[in-house]
Amino acid sequence: MTEQSIEFGTQFIYGYMTDDGQYLITWDYKSKEIQIRKYEEK
Repeated sequence: MTEQSIEFGTQFIYGYMTDDGQYLITWDYKSKEIQIRKYEEK
């Protein structure tokens, strides 16, 4: 089941999730920026 999706607008995406699953680090060709997202349980 998909809980959330992220639209990057490009197919060239690189990413890593920390071993504890708390952070998702991504870089995409379109924005050319590193983005860090923190998991928060609601």
